[in-house]
Amino acid sequence: SAQRCGHSVARRRYQVDPARSLRRGVGIRNDLICLESDDPLEKFTLAYALAQSAKLFVWESRVDDTIKSVRHIPERLALTGSTNLSDAQVSRMIGRIFTESMQVNLYSEILDSPNFLWENDAYEPAYVGLRAHLDVPDRVELLNKRLDILKELLDVLNTQLSNRHSSRLEVIVIWLIVAEIVVTLCVFIAEHVSPKRWL
Repeated sequence: SAQRCGHSVARRRYQVDPARSLRRGVGIRNDLICLESDDPLEKFTLAYALAQSAKLFVWESRVDDTIKSVRHIPERLALTGSTNLSDAQVSRMIGRIFTESMQVNLYSEILDSPNFLWENDAYEPAYVGLRAHLDVPDRVELLNKRLDILKELLDVLNTQLSNRHSSRLEVIVIWLIVAEIVVTLCVFIAEHVSPKRWL
């Protein structure tokens, strides 16, 4: 079997067991999938569930990589109270996390049942059973919780950037006021003080 991020991806085998009933769901013992028959639709049903699980592994891996890449940020915030990330870096992180969230929940079909089950509902228990055996619903829920935590981190970073911008604007306004005062003084001196010296 192959290892990825603490999960085991096993090469699953199958055998035909005429005594089984699809209504009872899928039978799995020691990574051996028991089928009721050699019906292609039954195989397709289980293959679809396996493919969803494999695709979910890909997104779990991407989210793991994202978490590793931002792990230093909360640690730095705890130590220094600020980060040295630029606006562009934070914007890229926001885009990356929202893209991953949308891929998992909108585009990847991990949450969807295959359309043919609407007309072949006899295969649905096997499909649901295999997804449950592979922990697909729980893994999707856990993945979304991890994405929510990443979004909370981005909210903190956005607040930091907003405060940084506000501070910069305050400094600019202060310097503009100072410049205006200096210009006003120069004009006053030029109009009132300098002419008197020549009298």
